Amino acid sequence: MPSVDAVIIGGGPAGLMAAGALARRGLKVECIDPAPGRPSPQSLHVHHVAADSWAGVTTYLPGLTARLQALGRSPDRADVDRCLADRLPRGVTLRRAGFRSARRHAAAWRVTLDTKETVSAPILIDASGRYRRSLRAVARHLGQPVPIDEGPASGCYRSCRIAADGTLWEADTFRFSSPGGRTGVLGQRCGDGHWRLTLVTHDGGPDAPWPTLLTLLPRAIRDPLAAMEPPRRWHRHGAQKAGLLALDRTPAVEGWLPLGDALLTTAPYQGQGITNALRQVQALDRGAGSSGDVLDWQAAVFAVARRDWFRATLGDVLRQCSRPRKPVAAHSETL
Repeated sequence: MPSVDAVIIGGGPAGLMAAGALARRGLKVECIDPAPGRPSPQSLHVHHVAADSWAGVTTYLPGLTARLQALGRSPDRADVDRCLADRLPRGVTLRRAGFRSARRHAAAWRVTLDTKETVSAPILIDASGRYRRSLRAVARHLGQPVPIDEGPASGCYRSCRIAADGTLWEADTFRFSSPGGRTGVLGQRCGDGHWRLTLVTHDGGPDAPWPTLLTLLPRAIRDPLAAMEPPRRWHRHGAQKAGLLALDRTPAVEGWLPLGDALLTTAPYQGQGITNALRQVQALDRGAGSSGDVLDWQAAVFAVARRDWFRATLGDVLRQCSRPRKPVAAHSETL
């Protein structure tokens, strides 16, 4: 049974940024992902990553910008994930396998993969996105569910690729809403003059009829869009609420840390997933530099996530204040 300093579930931006941060501190890190380089359907939406945030990303993933520029076109999220899988941070290994289970034993996590292999590490980091692959193991270890705070965000959404995909950073964006604010469109212009569009609806759920772009957009931009290449592919998803793991109401879990969407999932149309994950990894890096106790790292990361949680939730409240909305609720994950 191989032994490393940390096992990270997930080989996306959050997982590999965390791996790069810990490897810089001299830890031996192994990431596990059944399909590295392939983004989940839930990530195929508009992303907002400002220039200063992108500089932070490349601090932990050096060379990423150069690899994306070598593509010769505007990169999208799938391009980013492929480039991440092709060149890992020094000191990081990537195992192409899925997570099956984990148990805490003798000050270490024993992680079983879907290949029936096992790997042992004192630190287990969950960067598996909103699926939170390790949560069942952690709940079993605690003997109780791990509570999750939910915000009012409840928009169903689907993304549309038009010609090339939108860039991930410093792209121009626009947002329009239909009368009454029940439906809207968020668009992102990439450097080649193409667009990525995300439709959002707050009524009817994922099976309800979806409005078309021309019924949503004001007349002023109908003609330019009508002349563009038709959509290549739609990615349609159901309602997704903002969700924060309430670690402040959970007994301390030694050696376990959720990151990225596994810790804080916000509404996809906000496009803040990568930026939020970066702030959490920066907190992890600071914690690892000042303390060897993973519980201290967890406290630092959670403080950042909770601030982002309040910011995202407040933004949703302000957007929805003109129509009835559900109040903020707290619940426990059913396991």
